[in-house]
Amino acid sequence: MDGLSVAASIAGLVQIGAKIIDFISTAGEASTTARNVLAEAKALQAIFHQLQEFILTFEDGSSDRKSMISVNQLVATLTGCVCTFTDLVKVLENLNANWDAGSALSLWRRTKWACKDRDLTRILSDLQNHKSSLNLLLTIINWSVRPSFQKSPN
Repeated sequence: MDGLSVAASIAGLVQIGAKIIDFISTAGEASTTARNVLAEAKALQAIFHQLQEFILTFEDGSSDRKSMISVNQLVATLTGCVCTFTDLVKVLENLNANWDAGSALSLWRRTKWACKDRDLTRILSDLQNHKSSLNLLLTIINWSVRPSFQKSPN
């Protein structure tokens, strides 16, 4: 997979992540677990933006920088993110109710969120794992581009 395909994947994740964030943010009945999923989705959005910057400047980087991570490592983690976001979208679609129906359905909507708590807990764990993997990759990338400091002779 080339850099352009990876960049397109990241752009797709940014878009679907924004929709997920918007959906959970506006759902007043969302469970605590859903709010934690929201926080992880927001954190991943920041990471995706950093990865976009890396991919866009990848060709300009030194060979040392390019050799620090394998594209396959990045693709594997991004594929996991796509799968997890797809699962999350399916869960959220099942929760999609008539949000303008008023407070009469509020109890029903809260009950629907509670019923999806197990799925959301699994997804939350997956999102945290993806975030850790991507953070590690970014740490390696950022570490590799920092100049080494040498002691000056006195």
